[in-house]
Amino acid sequence: AWDVEVVDCSAEELPQYAKTPLILSVGLVRNARVDANFSQEYGWQPGVNHSVLMLGLKQDAIQIADPSQPFATETWNRETLQLLWRGLAIRLVPRR
Repeated sequence: AWDVEVVDCSAEELPQYAKTPLILSVGLVRNARVDANFSQEYGWQPGVNHSVLMLGLKQDAIQIADPSQPFATETWNRETLQLLWRGLAIRLVPRR
């Protein structure tokens, strides 16, 4: 049996939870001043949160699966994670 655990941490602490997949809360903060590519090319809208699946770590980056993009996996560097991370994730843990 499994339980759902909420993870509340900084982007720097997130890799310590990377042993299992995590559902991350991500998005641009409202009124964010960012490179126009985040909105125009990638569709990120300031103030709108989104959920992605963190599959694991790959050297100095994280592997992401985005449910809004069919069959899409991405690699996010540390800067992208810092920009988009909203501080909360959920994961499954074995029930004790």
